[in-house]
Amino acid sequence: MGGRAQLLQVTASGRHRYYRLASPDIARLIETMMQLAARTAAIPGPRLVIGPKDAALRAARTCYDHLAGRLGVAVTQRLVSDGGLVLDKERTNLNDRGRRALADLGIDVPTGAARGSRIDPWSCRPCLDWSERRHHIAGRLATHICHACVQRGWIHRRTSSQAVDVTPLGRVALQAWLGLELWNA
Repeated sequence: MGGRAQLLQVTASGRHRYYRLASPDIARLIETMMQLAARTAAIPGPRLVIGPKDAALRAARTCYDHLAGRLGVAVTQRLVSDGGLVLDKERTNLNDRGRRALADLGIDVPTGAARGSRIDPWSCRPCLDWSERRHHIAGRLATHICHACVQRGWIHRRTSSQAVDVTPLGRVALQAWLGLELWNA
């Protein structure tokens, strides 16, 4: 994708196609051009917002049965940064580091597969977040995390929307676990 110059890469997700820059070098080139353009002329016009316009949907929502929006992406980033989850294109499993990280949050994830099965029941897959343009996780593990947050009273589902509200109790628990950088991202 991107012609002969290979400037872009495309990822298919259902009926949608998501494009991203092909390399950090391309990103640096565009950033340099943007800085040069900003020095020479200010471009008037409205700020471009990608994804849902509803701030609540952008902040925290469910995507089918798992967390999405900035909250879902932050939870995924926390697990990845701990080394408890390595996202690949198809499927990944939570390892012991990830189980310990979730236990620190108060969410217990049992170990092991069902008897006679080679598939880890707690496997998950990356799900491209349509508001953040980064991945959150989907699958049984992600559903378990979402349900645990609801059961603990950390999030409250809205009846007429996919948006979820983070409760004061949830704000304390999730902010402490995610850290300020991920919480504020």
